[in-house]
Amino acid sequence: MKERWAALCPDLSLEGTDIPFLDRLAESELYICDHISTTYLESIASNHPTLLIWHAEQEPLRPSAQPYFDALLKQGILHHNAEDAAKYLDGIVSDIPTWWQAPERQKVISDFRTHFALGSPNEIQEWVNEFLSLI
Repeated sequence: MKERWAALCPDLSLEGTDIPFLDRLAESELYICDHISTTYLESIASNHPTLLIWHAEQEPLRPSAQPYFDALLKQGILHHNAEDAAKYLDGIVSDIPTWWQAPERQKVISDFRTHFALGSPNEIQEWVNEFLSLI
């Protein structure tokens, strides 16, 4: 993949994997994700300002997940194409922290996190307990 990008765009600087994602995230003001991956879940789990671009027709959701993604769409976190996301970003870029911390947006983020990206300070022990319960 790196060689393909280098051939297409020789001046493009590609980020390596030598710095962990969460460290990179901490250096950014906003994370924009244009694909399904664990990184958007990590960003939301850490309550980091996040914009998602999700092509619903190409990546359909299961019906039980739809209400949570509809709520992200309503709060301006989710967009269905890059053009809409860019227009929206233009309106919030001057104060991303205030946008992200709005109470109604934080409620949606909290609900989403609870269902899809729940973290815990005791997560290792919780996983151990879960695995032990299967024995």
